Amino acid sequence: MRKKVTAIFALILVLAVAAALVACVDDKDTNVGPFTYEINSVDDFEGLRGKLGADYDQGVYELNADLDLTGTSWTPIGDSVANAFTGKLNGNGHTIRYSIEKETPEHTDVNTVAEEVFTGLFGAVSGAEISNINIVVDIDVPVEGQCVYVGGLAGYAYGDVKFTDVSVSGSVRADIADIRVTTVGEDGGSNTETYGMYMTAHVGGVAGYVIGNASLTRVSSAVDLDVGKIESYLLSNDYCLINEVTAGGIAGTLRTVDLSSGANDTTSVKADSLSYSGDISVYGATVNAGGLIGLGYRIDGNLLKAELADGDGIFVSGANRMNAGVVAGMLDRADLSGVVASASLFEVRIARGRGDQSSYNIGGAIGYLSNYSEIENVISDVEVIDVGNFINNYTGGLIGMLHFSTVRNAVTSGEIKFEGAALDSTTIPISFAYDGKHGRDNYYYIYSGGVVGKIYGGSRLDNVASNFKAYQGVTGEAMNGVEIVVIKENDGETIDAWLAGSGYESGMYVCVKSGAKDPESGEQKYKLTHKYSVSANVWFATDRAKSDTEKVNVSGVDYVNGIGVRDGAHYDDLRAAIEQAIG
Repeated sequence: MRKKVTAIFALILVLAVAAALVACVDDKDTNVGPFTYEINSVDDFEGLRGKLGADYDQGVYELNADLDLTGTSWTPIGDSVANAFTGKLNGNGHTIRYSIEKETPEHTDVNTVAEEVFTGLFGAVSGAEISNINIVVDIDVPVEGQCVYVGGLAGYAYGDVKFTDVSVSGSVRADIADIRVTTVGEDGGSNTETYGMYMTAHVGGVAGYVIGNASLTRVSSAVDLDVGKIESYLLSNDYCLINEVTAGGIAGTLRTVDLSSGANDTTSVKADSLSYSGDISVYGATVNAGGLIGLGYRIDGNLLKAELADGDGIFVSGANRMNAGVVAGMLDRADLSGVVASASLFEVRIARGRGDQSSYNIGGAIGYLSNYSEIENVISDVEVIDVGNFINNYTGGLIGMLHFSTVRNAVTSGEIKFEGAALDSTTIPISFAYDGKHGRDNYYYIYSGGVVGKIYGGSRLDNVASNFKAYQGVTGEAMNGVEIVVIKENDGETIDAWLAGSGYESGMYVCVKSGAKDPESGEQKYKLTHKYSVSANVWFATDRAKSDTEKVNVSGVDYVNGIGVRDGAHYDDLRAAIEQAIG
C-alpha cells in the first residue's frame, strides 16, 4: 500500500512540475505572431492602445480611411519604450488629423513634474515602420518634465524605425512657465520661490527624438514650431528658459545608438529626401535648432532641403550656447550629399553671454559641422542672417563652425546684418571687446565669413564659391592645434617672453589662461591655439571689381571686407553644376 501511495505522489509531483514549466514558457513566449489589423474608423485606431509592446511587433496595420481625431484633446498612443507601438502601419495615402491642447499653468512646480513626457500621435514607437501617411497636427502643450519629447508623428522613436513617404503639417507649440519649488520649513510652513531646474526638450515636426539605426525616406514637414517661449519672456530671466532644447522641422534629435568614431563603425541613420518649409521660433539656454534637424549624429543622407517660403523664417534665441542653421543646428560625423538652405530671413538673438564660456555658431545651412563630417553639393541662399548681440559668435554664409570636416562643391549667397544694420566694415571689429571688470579675462568675439564663421582643426574647403557678404571673405577665423604652455610666474617667467622666443608669427595664435595659478609653484597654464592659413579651391563673386592688392588673400586668414573677387563666372558655373547634380 505504501509503495502505491508513493508512486501516486511521485506522479502528481511530475505533473505539477510539467505544468509549471509550461506556465513559464507561456509567460516568456507571449508574442502573438503575424497578424493584419484593418483600421476603418476612429474606434479601430483607438484599438491600437491594446496592441503595444514587443508582443505585437509582427502586426501589420492597414489604414483604409481618413480619420479626424480633433473632437477632443488626443491622448498619445504609447508612453514609454516598453509600452510603444512596434508594428507596421501603412497609411495607404490617407490623412489623420488630431490636436493636443493643455493649458500652460501660471508656474511649474518642480515637485510635481514627471521624469519623462511623450507627446505626439504616438507618444513612443519602437522598431516600428510607418509609411504612406499624412498627418495634420495642432499641438499646444507646456514643457512640464525633466525630459520632454514632442513630435507631430511620434514624440520618441527607438531602434530600427522606418518612416517612408510621410508628410506632417500644422503647428507644434511647447511653451514654458515660471519654474518654482515649494519647500516646507521646520515649523510646517511652506515657501514657494523661483528656481532653476534642469529640463530638456526635444521637439520636431515629425519626431522629437529618434535614436537607433533609423531610416527616413521621402519625409516632409510643413509644421510651424514654437518652443520655449512664455508671454512674459525676458532675455535676462534665468528661470523662464528650458536648459537644453533641440528643435527641427523633421526631428529635434536624430542619432544612432553608437556614437563612437572608429573605422569599423557601420551604424548610421539613413536620411533620404527630407524637406521642410515652415516657421520656427526657439528659446532656451543651450539650443540646437535647424529647419530639418536640431542635433544629428552619424547621419548618412541624400537630398536634404529646407526651403522657407516668403513670410516664414527661423528665429533662435539662446542664452549660453547655440548651434543654429537653416538646415541643421549641429551635425556630428555626418555624410551628406545634396543640401539646400533657402530663406529670406534667419534671425538670431543671443540672450545673455557668459564670457569665454559661451559659444554661438550660426550658419546659413549648418550651425556646427563636426568630427570628420563630409558634405557635398550644397547651396545656401539665405538672404539675410541677422545677428543680435556681439558675444562669442561665429557666423558663416554656409557653416558657423567647421570642425575637422570637409565641404566640397558648395555655393553661398546673401549677407550678414548685426541687429538689423547692414555690414559696415569700418564699425564692425573682428575682436569685439576686452572686459576686465569681473576680475578675469573675458574676450568677446564676432567672427563672420562668407563661407565659414570659424574653421577649427584640419578641415577642407574644396571647390567653394561665395557671393555672401560678410566681414571676411572665406572664414572669420581659422585655428588648428592646441598647445598647453606652463609658465612659472613665481620665477619671473612671463607668457609674453615665452611667445617672443617661440618663433610663432605674431597674430597667428590665440593665447588665454587655462585654470588658476598654483600658489606654491607659481605654475600658470596657458592654452595656445594656432591659426593657420586657408589653402583651398575657393572663388568669390561680387558686383564690383577691386585691385589686385585689395583682393582676398586666399592663402591666409586676413581677408578684406568679404568683397573679394577672383572669378565671378565660376560662381555661376559651379552653381549650375550643383543644381544639376541635386536634380
